[in-house]
Amino acid sequence: MAVDIKTLRQQPTYQASTPVESLLGDLSFLTQLDVQIEQKLKRANILLGVGIAVVFISFFLLAIGIGIVTLAVGLGLAIWGGVSRQRLVKINIPNYRYELLIRVLQMLLRDMAPDQPVDLKLGLTSVERPEKKIDTIPHPSRSKWNIDRYADPWLELSSQFLDGTRFTLSATELFQSHHGWKRGRSGKSKYKRKPKPKGQLLSLNLTFSRRKYGAVDQMSSDLQGAIQLPPTVRLKAIENRDNHLLLQVKSSPPPGVDDLYQTISLMFLSIYQILNLSRELSKQP
Repeated sequence: MAVDIKTLRQQPTYQASTPVESLLGDLSFLTQLDVQIEQKLKRANILLGVGIAVVFISFFLLAIGIGIVTLAVGLGLAIWGGVSRQRLVKINIPNYRYELLIRVLQMLLRDMAPDQPVDLKLGLTSVERPEKKIDTIPHPSRSKWNIDRYADPWLELSSQFLDGTRFTLSATELFQSHHGWKRGRSGKSKYKRKPKPKGQLLSLNLTFSRRKYGAVDQMSSDLQGAIQLPPTVRLKAIENRDNHLLLQVKSSPPPGVDDLYQTISLMFLSIYQILNLSRELSKQP
């Protein structure tokens, strides 16, 4: 896998079409790369903190002559650390994305041929990027405040199960930043930003054989009742059209790996429960 920190800055999306085992190898590489980025980010934060501290102390040393030297050293450390930090934050991969994907692929592999290609598109940068902002709206309750709304379609995963059913799983992270002027207790006004994670929009689309699962049309009124989801997850849509089943849900923030994995597992189980019931109906005379 030819991805390093330099290429990650230029192309922050991983895209491949290859069997699961190969994808898991690449995701292991991405995990190690992210560990390196986080270690460098930690060192940059330390340099920035030490530089600021040295600059502060230097003002007390100016009177005895060495303050100029320590001031220059402190400024150099602070600038170096600050610039490095800014560059590394942009490519710091959200851990939950590759941790979740590894577990989902291991789950799906049980019902797939080992050499079945999987199409994967994985976004590697956080939702809080300028290019992911979709719009800005006035705050509904705070005067002179606005809300920046972000949407990051970071995952698209598609392949085929052993029974010939094709699936596409996608995930979009939603985020808001509330910002505006706020007057403090001292009377001074400061510009404030408040991050508001808004959860994940998950979508699962199955394309199935009508010959095998054609009776799904008879279950149209019972589709919603067959869906089982965690209490914090809201059903957005369940639709049956021709030989397609679409299930959309919205999970609550923050994006915990265990919660998202449980949600995705239940999405697959629920939608396959519908298909299995329709197959039994198809067998009835």
